[in-house]
Amino acid sequence: MKTFTNKFAALALTIIIGLCIPVGVNAAIGIIPESPGQCPTGSEYLTIYMDDEDNNNKSNQSGWVGSILSNQGNTGTSIGVCRVSGAGFISHPRLPYAVIKFDALTDNHGSWAGCPGGSKEIRRLFDNENSNNQNSSIGSVTPNNINGNWRNKNWRLHFCYFEPTGGAIFGNSPNLYFPDLGISYGVFAAPESKWLLNTGFVYTDDEDNSNDNLWITEVEATPGGQSEVYESKDISEYGPPRVSEVMYGGKNTTLRVGKVRTKVMSCDGAITWWDTSWVTASFDGANCFVRTAPPGSHPFIYANSYYVKSQATTNCPMGSYDGANCKVKSGSPTPFIKNNSFYTLPKYIKHTYICPSGSQFDGENCFWFAAPWGTRAFVYNGNWYTTTRPTCMVGNFDGANCKMGSPPAGTNAFIYSNNFYYAE
Repeated sequence: MKTFTNKFAALALTIIIGLCIPVGVNAAIGIIPESPGQCPTGSEYLTIYMDDEDNNNKSNQSGWVGSILSNQGNTGTSIGVCRVSGAGFISHPRLPYAVIKFDALTDNHGSWAGCPGGSKEIRRLFDNENSNNQNSSIGSVTPNNINGNWRNKNWRLHFCYFEPTGGAIFGNSPNLYFPDLGISYGVFAAPESKWLLNTGFVYTDDEDNSNDNLWITEVEATPGGQSEVYESKDISEYGPPRVSEVMYGGKNTTLRVGKVRTKVMSCDGAITWWDTSWVTASFDGANCFVRTAPPGSHPFIYANSYYVKSQATTNCPMGSYDGANCKVKSGSPTPFIKNNSFYTLPKYIKHTYICPSGSQFDGENCFWFAAPWGTRAFVYNGNWYTTTRPTCMVGNFDGANCKMGSPPAGTNAFIYSNNFYYAE
């Protein structure tokens, strides 16, 4: 359907879009950060909330979607994006992708101006939940808006879409085709794993009753002529050739998402290691690789430090090894364990608490002795036992396991594929 109207369609979904905004930059766009609020330095985080269909809601997400969250509130979808300058965003040789538009510049195209060069504006009129609609936003998200001039409480989102050029390829890494903004981020993109670090999608269950979802595109003006605007239920009808690989839908909406940039880390912080050796990390394209854990060592993280499990031994610092544990004392009096120490109950004779020889009254019970460091006291068949003391083939024994080292201050240690890593 060809039209020049500015009709506002309804959306049956609840979405929050978070954005970061550098002030005074033309062609501002929205990108999808790794996590909510993780925007480039100096940017402001914004949100858009769209209310999904309440009845039998099927909104969902899968794979890498960054700061997008489905089923927020009652039946909402939260999409987090950072508002940044569109400078540096250009058409990819092979990958169709889109970003949110945040500029309202005008030229001979009127309100259709403001996307970065080489991109084309696509608008989605979402039919939001009709009953008790909770659509909202935080911060200025113009030209995206609620309360169009057709029906209240429905969102119209503006996208800047980049059609692939089909030109020469100058490398396979996604990082080569998108600007370094100092954060890990993604865009709306076709699910082509060769050109993306990770992929996912968001499905929004829009209003069921008298659904008014629409796609709106502009046909380029002829020289000196008037641009024409087309509305359709099917984006492929009037949209660019490959746009339906990025976003599509009739009564509901699917937005495909791809991670295109990973934060480049310096990996040059001081690492504390158990044997005082000099350990330096290296950037593996995603995080800081420290070292590979010894085979069979069962690595883990505790208190943001690197550990491996200790090894069992027959070492008994107290008592004698009985084939399983360390037998410390036989028979009566039957002890109990408190604070990893052996105790017995005192006798009360002539208004005085009496403890057996070898123990001492602590004001409440008869204290005998504590289990040696690195062992655990227990009672079995009335006999006194401790576990054997483990050992560390590598690392420093901390009384339970083997501490290998700690990452630089202010970073986060983690294990991946039996390797020690940290993220800055």
